[in-house]
Amino acid sequence: MLRRLPAQSSLLVAFGFALSGIPSGRAANVEVDSQIVGQMYELRTADAGNSDARLVDRRRLTTYLGLHISGLGPKDDDGLPSWRNQFAVHFQMRFDADFGDYLCAIGRSSYGAQLGCLDRDKGGKSLRPELSNYKPEILEGYIEGQSLGGWVDLRLGRQIQWDLFDLRGFDGLWLQARTPIYLAAEVFGGLSQNGTLPIDSPIYALDGTSSSVAPGISDEQQQNAALQPTVGFAIRSYGLRDIQTRLAYRRTFSATQNQAPAGCQTDPNQPPGSCAPGFGTIEERLAYSLHGRLLQGRLQGFGGFRYDFVSGKLDDGHAGVRGTPSAGHFLIAEYRYAAPTWDGDSIFNVFSSQPYHDARLAYDGRLRGGLDDSGNRRLGAFTVHAHGFARMFQSTESKAIRGKGPLTAAFGGSAGVRWQRENGLLRLDAYGDGGYGGLRAGSDLSGRLLVWRNRLGFEGRLLYLYFADDQKVDLRSHMFGFQVGARWAIINGLLLHILAENNIDRYYNSQLRVLAMLDLSYLLGPNGGGVPPAGLLQMGLGSYPPLGPQAGVLR
Repeated sequence: MLRRLPAQSSLLVAFGFALSGIPSGRAANVEVDSQIVGQMYELRTADAGNSDARLVDRRRLTTYLGLHISGLGPKDDDGLPSWRNQFAVHFQMRFDADFGDYLCAIGRSSYGAQLGCLDRDKGGKSLRPELSNYKPEILEGYIEGQSLGGWVDLRLGRQIQWDLFDLRGFDGLWLQARTPIYLAAEVFGGLSQNGTLPIDSPIYALDGTSSSVAPGISDEQQQNAALQPTVGFAIRSYGLRDIQTRLAYRRTFSATQNQAPAGCQTDPNQPPGSCAPGFGTIEERLAYSLHGRLLQGRLQGFGGFRYDFVSGKLDDGHAGVRGTPSAGHFLIAEYRYAAPTWDGDSIFNVFSSQPYHDARLAYDGRLRGGLDDSGNRRLGAFTVHAHGFARMFQSTESKAIRGKGPLTAAFGGSAGVRWQRENGLLRLDAYGDGGYGGLRAGSDLSGRLLVWRNRLGFEGRLLYLYFADDQKVDLRSHMFGFQVGARWAIINGLLLHILAENNIDRYYNSQLRVLAMLDLSYLLGPNGGGVPPAGLLQMGLGSYPPLGPQAGVLR
């Protein structure tokens, strides 16, 4: 696998050289990115057919490869892409391989039997698509048109669509038209990605829609194999500086694979041998979001809601405000309401679920000190943060949660300090929460040190955690853990990251995990080259953005 990457890259480099042969006034921008991630770790699993839990070895190798071409369109007098009639191509694929105890499809020969690597000849039932691997997956692959005629944008192909409440992938067409009255309209249609196609990724396989392990259910009758046409529209504000708003609607359909499942009653209005509709709606949602700013960005508000027509209820709501009383200091207050809902084909719909309310208050701030002759902080830059939350679980059934009334609470929070100098940083955090669900409290100390310019850095972390379940008395333990790692920018555009960690508690004598990642990012063409890595100090550990002007916020 590691030897294949140069071959793939060489083909893309050759393609880039071919593009570089185009006259400079018509040249396109070509970027190649690749990432190889290797993981080794163990998981404890409880098998329904075996009363003893066992450790499962996981050894995974995941490869990402992307190609992005932009600037395919008219150029201005300086040879730069013009504002209208531009085209781009985006492609991202993944190959995920597992060399641990999941070398084949996991299945059972009968109910209550132990999980094992069973093929169809042995009576096994595949649990795809979540455990499927050893196949190329296309995450994105679409052609994009930007400002066609000055007011139309489109994407055609495999793409990702997201908003405040949702993230979905689909294959089809997305079209946007911008009007001169500060409104833009969007429409889309295609097939929802659900793991059916050979190139699908299990990332978008919905909860509770795995293959059935019931005897007598053929592959053709598995509901997750049904195609899912999806359509929708959105109306949003466009071109306004201080307000952004969006109203979106989506509906997804699915054919019924097994119209005569066991136990269903035959309806005289249905065809012979059928007692279920042949086609139906499995998802229908309406969502609205709003973001506004006042006082030149010192005060910002945001929020939204989502209504689920399949379940007939408001299933998500979010509201918050962010204030900047002075430069480098931020206060955030948020409220969240969530009532779990699922796809219409999900088995989770037969289980009881209750909503919860979540309120949070947070502060982030930078402490300022004296400057040296070069303009740097003499003692480094100090930042502090703290947040607290209260979460209320609501019961709508006749028997309230744990018999304590219609609302049961959980509380918690965290606080920490971060110190950074030119070549290193240290961060100390403490956190805890209790109430419904049990007690969890701990602290961790993390740091990073840059030892050779912006090329080589080392990192480490110490962790302590105590947890105690509020219903299972024996489910409690102290846990200690540590991490060590290194990041090496071998050349511009090529970054190697190695990380090892181990955790110890009453249930595990050792939880060793090793991760290695090789990240390649390269611009092709006459002005191409490796893309320098982001500052090693800023990669992770909760870095703050640098001081300076940012869109919508005065600092």
